Amino acid sequence: MPLEPRLSRSVPFSALIMPSKFILWQVETGNTFIEFVELVSYCANKCRITSKDLCTAVALHLNKMAGDFRQVLEPLNLILRLYATGLNFTGCNIQSSGSDSITSKSADDESAFEILLDDGDELQHLATSIGLLDNYFHINSKENKVSFSAEHKVTVGQIYSHMESDYEASMAFAQKNGKAYLLLYLNALKFLCQPLAELVNLERVQIIAESEAISSSAKLCHIQNALHQFCDVFLFCHCCTSENKREEFDENNKAISSVAVAAFTLSFRTRINMQKSANFIRHVISNGWIQLQGLKFLFVNLHNIGVILYRKRQLKEVSF
Repeated sequence: MPLEPRLSRSVPFSALIMPSKFILWQVETGNTFIEFVELVSYCANKCRITSKDLCTAVALHLNKMAGDFRQVLEPLNLILRLYATGLNFTGCNIQSSGSDSITSKSADDESAFEILLDDGDELQHLATSIGLLDNYFHINSKENKVSFSAEHKVTVGQIYSHMESDYEASMAFAQKNGKAYLLLYLNALKFLCQPLAELVNLERVQIIAESEAISSSAKLCHIQNALHQFCDVFLFCHCCTSENKREEFDENNKAISSVAVAAFTLSFRTRINMQKSANFIRHVISNGWIQLQGLKFLFVNLHNIGVILYRKRQLKEVSF
C-alpha cells in the first residue's frame, strides 16, 4: 500500500529519474532502498491513471534501473520489474479502452486481455521474475508451504519457526529487512495482479468457453501463476502478522476476492491447480478476512462461473 505522506518528505520525486548509480550510492550511504521502492509504488499507482505513453516510459526506466541493480540489490531489482510489468499491462488496458479506465472498452476494439496475451515476451519476463522471487522468499518451499485445506490448522509460531529456519539458508534473509522486503513484494504483487484479475473476470465467458481469441494455455498459466503467488504471499504475511497489526492488510483484503476468483476461473481453462484455487477461496471465506461486500462479490462470481460451466455441460466442474 503506497505510503504517500512519509515518502513525500523522505525521498524526492526526482529520485525516479536520477541515474541508477547515484541512487545506489544513496542506498549505500544510509538512505534505504526500501523507501525508494515505496516511492516507486506510490508513483506507479499515480501513473496508472494517466496515459499509456507515461506508463510505458516509466516502465522502461524501471526496467533499466532493475538491470543496473541486478546482483547488487536483490530481490528489490526484481520487485522493480514487477512494477514495470504492471505498468506495461496497464498500457494494454488503456490501449484497448481508448480511455483512462481499466474496465471500459468499445465493442469494436480488441479486448485488453487479447492484447495482453499477444505480448508473449512480457508474460515470459513476468514468469521469470515470479520464479526468481518465489525462490528468494521460499514461499513455496516444502518448509514454508502453508496448506489451504480447511482441515489444516497452523499457528503463527509454527510459521515463524519455518520462516526462521528457511531464512537462515539465505544470506540475504539473514538481514533485518527480510520481513520489510516481503511486504514490498506483496504490495508489488497487488499492483500487478489487481488489474490482471479485473481483466480475467471481465473475459470470464471467453476464457471458460475456450474462445479462439484466447487460446494460449501457456500464457494463461503465467497469469494464473502470478495470481496464485499473490494469494500465497498474502496468506503467508497474514498468518505471520499479529492480530493488532492486521489493519495494514485492509487494502489487500479488498483485492484478494477479485484475485481469488480470477485464479479459480483460469484453472478451469489451464486444468492446473484447480484444487488449490478452490481451497484458497474456502480458506478466505472461513477465516473471515473479507467484509460483506467481498463475500457478495465471491458468491455472485462463483454462481456466474457455475452457470457458464452448466451451459457448457461441464457438470463435473460445476460440482467441483
